[in-house]
Amino acid sequence: MQQTKSTNLINSGPSGKFVQLRYRCWSIMIASKSHRFAESNLLTIMKFCTAITLLLLCLFSAKLLNVWLQLSIPAPLTGMALMFLLLSSKLLKPQWLAPACEPILKYMALFFIPAGVGVVQYTSLLSTHWPLLVSVLILVPLTGLCVVGIIAKKVAFHD
Repeated sequence: MQQTKSTNLINSGPSGKFVQLRYRCWSIMIASKSHRFAESNLLTIMKFCTAITLLLLCLFSAKLLNVWLQLSIPAPLTGMALMFLLLSSKLLKPQWLAPACEPILKYMALFFIPAGVGVVQYTSLLSTHWPLLVSVLILVPLTGLCVVGIIAKKVAFHD
């Protein structure tokens, strides 16, 4: 009985009505914010799923293309070429892919861990053949740069 009387006393006066009105306003604001939050989360999830679907469609179509044309090129490389063509021709917009690509690029370093483990696994092989590996890593890019420089020098005077 006591609680009911005190509740009635608080809610019955002009300040009680203000408290009730304030409580109702806060509950409406919280409900509308949580509704907007749920809508924005759902929209984000839908955009992410659409972007992943587009990426996977490029990959699977590249796999089918490799099987049909009997190409000896890896399917992910064909898929990247296909995606490049779609992006270049403006059939596929970059903002459609961004919701899935941004998180993937954010954690890209994790994808290189297996390669690092593979290098550590073959340290004995690397230690025996290090002169060959270093010479290849230096000579191949240096040769490529020299060839490109020579060609560019010859082409520059023909303009």
